[in-house]
Amino acid sequence: MRWTILGSIMVPVLILLAVMGTAISTLVLAESAAEVDDHLAREARELSLLAERATDPDTGQALTDPRELLELYITRTIPDPNETMFVIEDGLVFARTTDTPPVRLDQDLNFLASVNSANTVEFGDWETEVGNARFVVVPVTSGSKSGALVAVIFSDLESAPIRELLIRFGLIALFSLSAMAAIGYLAANRIFRPIQGLTEFASELEGDALSRRIQVGEVRNELDQLATEFNTMLDRLEEAFKSQREFVDVAGHELRTPLTIIRGHFDLMKSDPSETANAMPVIQEELDRMARLVSDLQTLTKSSAPEFLRPDTQEIETFANDLKSKLKTLTKRKIQLVSSAGKWRFDDQRLSQAVLQLVENAAKYTPTRSNINISIGVIGSNLEISVDDSGPGIDDDLKSQVWEPFIRGKGNQNVEGSGLGLSLVRAIAMAHGGEAVVSDSSLGGARFTLRIPRK
Repeated sequence: MRWTILGSIMVPVLILLAVMGTAISTLVLAESAAEVDDHLAREARELSLLAERATDPDTGQALTDPRELLELYITRTIPDPNETMFVIEDGLVFARTTDTPPVRLDQDLNFLASVNSANTVEFGDWETEVGNARFVVVPVTSGSKSGALVAVIFSDLESAPIRELLIRFGLIALFSLSAMAAIGYLAANRIFRPIQGLTEFASELEGDALSRRIQVGEVRNELDQLATEFNTMLDRLEEAFKSQREFVDVAGHELRTPLTIIRGHFDLMKSDPSETANAMPVIQEELDRMARLVSDLQTLTKSSAPEFLRPDTQEIETFANDLKSKLKTLTKRKIQLVSSAGKWRFDDQRLSQAVLQLVENAAKYTPTRSNINISIGVIGSNLEISVDDSGPGIDDDLKSQVWEPFIRGKGNQNVEGSGLGLSLVRAIAMAHGGEAVVSDSSLGGARFTLRIPRK
């Protein structure tokens, strides 16, 4: 990721610098070449003006002799650096400026042959030992006499400072880009160091080392926020692992008891076949208890899945009437059910399962002739379903624990049950986005309440 981030920044910058460098070089060199041509064109114009205005000092007449005109021009002209000029008559050089050019083109026969063939003003390029030379040939004729002015600018030498400046600019740009890449890499290392530490920390985590936490800095930047969220996740994982471990231990203990009973009766049947008739009902009962326990565990496991609930808008009174019909088959105890009118959104099957579980629990702990009261109504922003009994109640120190799996209240020594019923009730309430609470009942026992918020 370091190189990806650096590449995503440096590659566009490199392309931009290359495009800008190429564009600047092209424009500057083109401007230099245009200045060379302008200078040579100016020499040609100056010669034309001299031809129009020059006079013979002896006669006072216009100067028409090409040799005299060219000689007068060459003696009055001082060439610029990297520039030289000479004049030709009848194809031969007879005068030149007083400069010392890097290459004597006035002595180059091939070059002289090229310029002697010009009949009009012509611009051209000639390759020399010091690079390209840009020249202009300005012919001068009068009658049978002819001559020419040849002005040469060594354009590569002229543009050499510019090229050197461009090279320096390119080197500075490359150095700056390299320094930027190095600084960017170091900055990326510094930025990614906490992430690398987080990766190493995560790779070293094991089930028995979930108590470790990441050190959070004081700056509170995005990485510190990530570390905080990671620590929060570890808190949840540690709690989940702890609960799972306890859950598995207790579930194993609960399953071990019926298995021990079944195995004991099987051993008894092997040693004494006459005990089969007495042992089979016990084995069947223990198998049924194990089946109920496994079924409750499966339901509890599925309670966090999205498909656990299928909520729909229900009539509260209709739900209460259906509940009354189910209660008649559940217990013969006297149950008083009071409900209010209205509509609410919930899963009637799951909510019925929860209420029936609470009533079943109440029936186990309530004396035979005691009442069980159920109230269903809207209180504030919640649909509240309460089940009151007149049993022994729940001790204050158990009210927060009674919802956990396999935790049972007092007086449960002779009461059947797996200890998962209230856990299922709470799971159904939480799946609806609500809660399940326990308090003291006006009947003297416990009051279990489901609160289902409006959705």
